[in-house]
Amino acid sequence: MNTSLAPVITLASLISSVAVAIAAAVVTVVVVEVVVVVVVVVVVVVVVVVVVVVGVVGVVVVVVVVVVAAAATVVVVVVIIIVVAVVVVVVVVVVVVVVVVVVVVVVSLATNKHKKQKHLYCNAYKI
Repeated sequence: MNTSLAPVITLASLISSVAVAIAAAVVTVVVVEVVVVVVVVVVVVVVVVVVVVVGVVGVVVVVVVVVVAAAATVVVVVVIIIVVAVVVVVVVVVVVVVVVVVVVVVVSLATNKHKKQKHLYCNAYKI
């Protein structure tokens, strides 16, 4: 591989990896949200059936279940947001570290190449 293109190719692959990680996090959030909504709807339907069958006691059960379902939904959403934020931060840190390593390697290679050329020039001058 051409060494002058290596940093560009590495950077492009890092950017695509970050994009894939962020897309995966977003898809995960959407899927979990859909599952939570479906669960809440099923719980509400069951509670409505209980209300129709049981009456006043069913109403109390409905209120309790709806409050618990809403609280659970909020907790799940907060946990998902925290997990996604942590994943994004980790990915960004990894990308920054890899970019720094690539820059150090490229600078090192360029410095070594310059030293070799200088050495060859000095040897040619001695001849």
